[in-house]
Amino acid sequence: MRYLYTLALVLILTSTGLAGTVFLKGGLVFKGSVVEKTKEEIKLETFNGEVKIPVPLIRKIDRKKSPYELYQAELKKLKDKNKETDAEAQYKLGLWCKKKKIWHKAKFHLKKVLVFDSEHKKAEKALKQVEKAWSSEHKKSLIRLTLNVGVVTDMSKEEMEKLAEMIKKVSHRLARITGGIMFISEVVFTDNCRTGNMLYNPNQSRKEVPGSRNNFSHGPANWFVGCILHEFGHFNLGLADEYDTSIYGVTPRSRVFCENCVMALKHDRGWCNSLNHPKGCLGNAPGCQECLVARYGKRSPLLAEAFNFSEEEILYPPETKITINNTAPKANQ
Repeated sequence: MRYLYTLALVLILTSTGLAGTVFLKGGLVFKGSVVEKTKEEIKLETFNGEVKIPVPLIRKIDRKKSPYELYQAELKKLKDKNKETDAEAQYKLGLWCKKKKIWHKAKFHLKKVLVFDSEHKKAEKALKQVEKAWSSEHKKSLIRLTLNVGVVTDMSKEEMEKLAEMIKKVSHRLARITGGIMFISEVVFTDNCRTGNMLYNPNQSRKEVPGSRNNFSHGPANWFVGCILHEFGHFNLGLADEYDTSIYGVTPRSRVFCENCVMALKHDRGWCNSLNHPKGCLGNAPGCQECLVARYGKRSPLLAEAFNFSEEEILYPPETKITINNTAPKANQ
């Protein structure tokens, strides 16, 4: 059976009609245009740049032309006619993108119309329709997450509000690396509290880090976006570490580690996937993105492809709501 599947996939890859929507075994989806193919991998051009996909990771390839391919063909027609600065040509392309639900390009071209003709009322109307439809479709896939932070000591409302500003930045980063899909809708801070998704201890020394020796709190030295997002991945998203945890006295699941993920110690990274998750690294295999798709994909139709969204395709969600539960004695001062 496995042989027949492999043979079928090879036949698809060697055919002349190979299209550009690729479904990976782990659940991710890449939409683009195949620009190169071998028996080992295919190279895909997408709105977010080039992606190389090893053949063994592919579950299936859709023979229909992807939105990226269709758009590139229409854009070429406009360029071939030297109509790039023509308001009506841009308007027609914007409407075509609107019909095909390529929302970010519809918005791009309709805004171009208004650059060339600021009185183009039809373009203004169409732009508002695009923004409304895009937002409506996007909301159906949003994954709203909450975060409860217990502050182990007494702290004033103003001090906790200052801490909460960092969570807003974490939420923005989370949205960016998930294509605008995941965000922290609300964070609740409670002082004199030792329960919550995370704990914060203002008196914690620089030597103490979250997760070491049964310490799961943050201190001033590790209250920054990357570290908070890493711990958020543990307690809110169910992701495991991808680095050698023996440095903190914890036996790692394997001796192969990932350096391409915020669940490692690379705090400037996003989530890894099967394209860059090392073979043999058991933490979050086949990749963090696939783990999140498996957990949240049914309630978020766009998540499987959103990880590869370009910046232009991302609709950023609302800013995080901050709730402060301030207990005595500072509350009474």
